[in-house]
Amino acid sequence: MLGRGGEFLRRRAEYERNRLRGIFYETKRKFSVPEYASDETVTQRVRTELGRNVKSRDIPNLAVDTFNGVVTLRGTVMNGDQMNDVLDVIYSIRGVRDIVNKLRLEQFV
Repeated sequence: MLGRGGEFLRRRAEYERNRLRGIFYETKRKFSVPEYASDETVTQRVRTELGRNVKSRDIPNLAVDTFNGVVTLRGTVMNGDQMNDVLDVIYSIRGVRDIVNKLRLEQFV
């Protein structure tokens, strides 16, 4: 049992990790040569890489849509680690400008 203090620290560490990840990818995007690809091409790249990557290929029913290089994800993942793995895979794909994360965590009743 972590207790209230431990839970606060865990959430704060997760928040900082996500914030730093965002800063990293934003900096990477600013200094990289922009690649202009059609939305269909970006969507196909994302689907291919999600199916190929070991961390994300076992996640069923992920919906991927792209508009102006912004990828929208919909679906259900088992836990936060799986969600982070999917986001890491997508951010590494050429032509992805940003991600709109509409993934949900599976709730066990």
